[in-house]
Amino acid sequence: MTPTRLNQFVEQIMKIEAGYAGMGGASSGIVGAFGSGTQMINSLRSNTIAFATAYVQPGKDRKQLTELSEQVEGSLYSIKLINGISDTKFEALVTELHTLLDTATTK
Repeated sequence: MTPTRLNQFVEQIMKIEAGYAGMGGASSGIVGAFGSGTQMINSLRSNTIAFATAYVQPGKDRKQLTELSEQVEGSLYSIKLINGISDTKFEALVTELHTLLDTATTK
């Protein structure tokens, strides 16, 4: 069975790692400490799961999906700002998010 576009998108988001660097490249004194990057990635993952959950519901609400996709996009911007993902990866994920939103709300 081939994974759906939504599944592929969620998998790509879940593979993003915070690493050890924090804001501005400062690193935590303790390896594995919970830094700002980790918090941002957890927020991104949470927003993505909320979007995916709403996406698969019958009778999708366009307004709700749009709001949730904006939260995901905002989280992606945050991760990009701390160099958690490249510009290329950011653009690819945002494009896929918009494609998913368009397909979900045009049916």
